[in-house]
Amino acid sequence: MAMNRSRHTGVPDGGAALLGDLFSCGLCGRRMFTTYTNDGRKARYVCHQLATSYGEVLCQSISAWPVDRLTYRLILEALLPAAIEVSLQAAEDIELERRQLHGQWKMRLERAGYETALARRRYEAIDPDNRLVARTLERNWEAALAAEQLLADEQRRALAQEPA
Repeated sequence: MAMNRSRHTGVPDGGAALLGDLFSCGLCGRRMFTTYTNDGRKARYVCHQLATSYGEVLCQSISAWPVDRLTYRLILEALLPAAIEVSLQAAEDIELERRQLHGQWKMRLERAGYETALARRRYEAIDPDNRLVARTLERNWEAALAAEQLLADEQRRALAQEPA
């Protein structure tokens, strides 16, 4: 069994082989080990437990390169649909958030428009001879107009910064 620094069995021990010490022999069912030759550049998966423990013949040995290449391909094939699905789900989530944000902006702008219209109606309803109240209502109307314009400007800036 492979014992690496993390003290977990079956964890690769840092060699070049992808499946180092992670799978079992198809003949005897024991764990296969990884051996390296050519200064660590060539890896082989070897089942030699019966040979080393009981003096029997070597179970089997296979070059790691074709096994690892097949494993890479199978992993990528398995992950590709999931990656596409995750990307599509993320795009849907982003679009939903965008629609919610646009809805929030719309409600905020509607509320500001209502406040402006209310201030205007109050100003127009006052007796012009009552100048003190008329000046106060006129300032309230102007403040509502300024707040509505500021909110519209903020919305334009926010939408301009929004990614396509």
